[in-house]
Amino acid sequence: MILDELDKAIIERLRENARISVRRLAMDLGVAPSTISTRLRRLIREGIIKKFTVILDESALGYPVMALVGVIVNPRYAYNALESIKELGDFVRSIYSVAGRYNFILEIAARDVRDLRNVLSKMGKIEGIVSYETFIVMERVK
Repeated sequence: MILDELDKAIIERLRENARISVRRLAMDLGVAPSTISTRLRRLIREGIIKKFTVILDESALGYPVMALVGVIVNPRYAYNALESIKELGDFVRSIYSVAGRYNFILEIAARDVRDLRNVLSKMGKIEGIVSYETFIVMERVK
Protein backbone atom coordinates (compact mmCIF):
# COMPACT_ATOMS: atom_id res chain seq x y z
CA MET A 1 0.00 0.00 0.00
CA ILE A 2 1.36 3.40 -0.97
CA LEU A 3 0.82 6.15 1.60
CA ASP A 4 0.24 9.68 0.37
CA GLU A 5 0.85 12.87 2.34
CA LEU A 6 -2.64 12.83 3.88
CA ASP A 7 -2.20 9.25 5.12
CA LYS A 8 1.16 10.19 6.62
CA ALA A 9 -0.33 13.28 8.28
CA ILE A 10 -3.17 11.22 9.77
CA ILE A 11 -0.72 8.64 11.12
CA GLU A 12 1.52 11.33 12.62
CA ARG A 13 -1.40 13.01 14.38
CA LEU A 14 -2.58 9.65 15.73
CA ARG A 15 0.91 8.95 17.07
CA GLU A 16 0.66 12.20 19.02
CA ASN A 17 -2.88 11.56 20.23
CA ALA A 18 -4.75 8.35 19.39
CA ARG A 19 -7.91 9.81 20.94
CA ILE A 20 -8.18 12.72 18.52
CA SER A 21 -11.62 12.89 16.94
CA VAL A 22 -12.27 12.46 13.24
CA ARG A 23 -13.78 15.93 13.21
CA ARG A 24 -10.66 17.48 14.79
CA LEU A 25 -8.37 15.59 12.41
CA ALA A 26 -10.40 16.82 9.45
CA MET A 27 -10.26 20.44 10.65
CA ASP A 28 -6.52 20.28 11.33
CA LEU A 29 -5.76 18.70 7.96
CA GLY A 30 -8.22 20.74 5.93
CA VAL A 31 -10.33 17.91 4.56
CA ALA A 32 -13.86 16.59 5.11
CA PRO A 33 -14.55 14.27 8.06
CA SER A 34 -15.80 11.64 5.58
CA THR A 35 -12.36 11.69 3.91
CA ILE A 36 -10.66 11.06 7.27
CA SER A 37 -13.12 8.23 8.09
CA THR A 38 -12.51 6.59 4.72
CA ARG A 39 -8.74 6.85 5.12
CA LEU A 40 -8.84 5.47 8.66
CA ARG A 41 -10.93 2.47 7.61
CA ARG A 42 -8.49 1.75 4.77
CA LEU A 43 -5.42 2.11 7.03
CA ILE A 44 -7.00 -0.33 9.48
CA ARG A 45 -8.16 -2.76 6.77
CA GLU A 46 -4.69 -2.77 5.17
CA GLY A 47 -3.03 -3.44 8.53
CA ILE A 48 -1.12 -0.16 8.66
CA ILE A 49 -2.96 0.72 11.87
CA LYS A 50 -3.08 -2.40 14.02
CA LYS A 51 -4.77 -0.95 17.10
CA PHE A 52 -5.36 2.20 19.08
CA THR A 53 -3.76 2.04 22.50
CA VAL A 54 -2.62 4.07 25.51
CA ILE A 55 0.79 4.83 26.95
CA LEU A 56 0.66 4.39 30.69
CA ASP A 57 2.60 6.31 33.29
CA GLU A 58 4.12 3.27 35.00
CA SER A 59 5.39 5.42 37.85
CA ALA A 60 1.89 6.70 38.63
CA LEU A 61 0.72 3.07 38.67
CA GLY A 62 3.32 2.19 41.30
CA TYR A 63 6.06 0.89 38.99
CA PRO A 64 8.67 3.68 38.88
CA VAL A 65 11.63 1.43 38.05
CA MET A 66 11.86 0.66 34.34
CA ALA A 67 14.57 -1.49 32.79
CA LEU A 68 15.46 -2.88 29.40
CA VAL A 69 17.12 -6.27 29.52
CA GLY A 70 19.10 -7.74 26.64
CA VAL A 71 18.91 -11.54 26.78
CA ILE A 72 21.19 -14.04 25.04
CA VAL A 73 19.80 -17.56 24.75
CA ASN A 74 21.17 -20.85 23.56
CA PRO A 75 19.44 -21.31 20.17
CA ARG A 76 18.57 -24.88 21.09
CA TYR A 77 16.46 -23.65 24.01
CA ALA A 78 15.16 -20.39 22.52
CA TYR A 79 11.49 -21.38 22.34
CA ASN A 80 11.37 -22.81 25.87
CA ALA A 81 13.31 -19.87 27.26
CA LEU A 82 10.91 -17.44 25.62
CA GLU A 83 7.89 -19.30 27.03
CA SER A 84 9.47 -19.19 30.51
CA ILE A 85 10.17 -15.46 30.18
CA LYS A 86 6.49 -14.92 29.34
CA GLU A 87 5.61 -16.66 32.61
CA LEU A 88 7.59 -14.15 34.70
CA GLY A 89 4.37 -12.19 35.05
CA ASP A 90 3.15 -8.66 34.65
CA PHE A 91 6.55 -7.18 35.44
CA VAL A 92 7.57 -8.02 31.86
CA ARG A 93 5.72 -5.39 29.84
CA SER A 94 7.15 -6.18 26.39
CA ILE A 95 9.35 -8.78 24.74
CA TYR A 96 11.09 -8.05 21.45
CA SER A 97 12.85 -10.64 19.33
CA VAL A 98 15.82 -8.79 17.83
CA ALA A 99 18.81 -9.25 15.57
CA GLY A 100 22.27 -8.41 16.86
CA ARG A 101 24.05 -9.08 20.12
CA TYR A 102 20.91 -10.16 21.97
CA ASN A 103 18.13 -12.56 21.03
CA PHE A 104 15.49 -10.71 23.03
CA ILE A 105 15.04 -7.31 24.60
CA LEU A 106 12.64 -7.18 27.54
CA GLU A 107 10.94 -4.12 28.96
CA ILE A 108 10.45 -4.62 32.69
CA ALA A 109 8.50 -2.43 35.13
CA ALA A 110 9.10 -2.85 38.85
CA ARG A 111 7.92 -1.25 42.09
CA ASP A 112 11.50 -0.89 43.30
CA VAL A 113 15.01 -2.20 42.73
CA ARG A 114 14.31 -5.22 44.95
CA ASP A 115 11.41 -6.24 42.67
CA LEU A 116 13.63 -5.83 39.64
CA ARG A 117 16.34 -7.93 41.25
CA ASN A 118 13.80 -10.67 42.04
CA VAL A 119 12.59 -10.77 38.43
CA LEU A 120 16.17 -10.90 37.15
CA SER A 121 17.01 -13.65 39.63
CA LYS A 122 14.10 -15.76 38.38
CA MET A 123 15.09 -15.05 34.80
CA GLY A 124 18.67 -16.13 35.48
CA LYS A 125 17.42 -19.58 36.45
CA ILE A 126 15.61 -20.17 33.16
CA GLU A 127 17.13 -23.01 31.18
CA GLY A 128 18.69 -21.78 27.96
CA ILE A 129 19.46 -18.22 29.06
CA VAL A 130 23.20 -17.83 28.55
CA SER A 131 23.46 -14.26 29.85
CA TYR A 132 21.63 -10.98 30.13
CA GLU A 133 22.45 -7.31 30.53
CA THR A 134 20.22 -4.82 32.31
CA PHE A 135 19.80 -1.16 31.40
CA ILE A 136 17.94 1.01 33.92
CA VAL A 137 15.78 3.60 32.15
CA MET A 138 16.59 7.04 33.50
CA GLU A 139 13.99 8.88 31.42
CA ARG A 140 11.70 8.14 28.50
CA VAL A 141 12.67 10.76 25.94
CA LYS A 142 10.24 9.89 23.16
